[in-house]
Amino acid sequence: MWDCLSCKSENEIDPDIEEGQILECLECGAEYEVSCLDPLAFEAIDMAVVDDDDDADPDGDDDPWD
Repeated sequence: MWDCLSCKSENEIDPDIEEGQILECLECGAEYEVSCLDPLAFEAIDMAVVDDDDDADPDGDDDPWD
């Protein structure tokens, strides 16, 4: 079992887990990467990757009618 760092719910763990494997909380959907097996340790995967360059106004004046 492992506890989600976001929502604190208990999740079952695959007995064949490997380092680098992704764990997903069944309750809230948060994802974690296994960084160590003994003892079990995992790190949150940052899902909030934002690419602001695609939506940027080319002349920078925020006028949608350019």
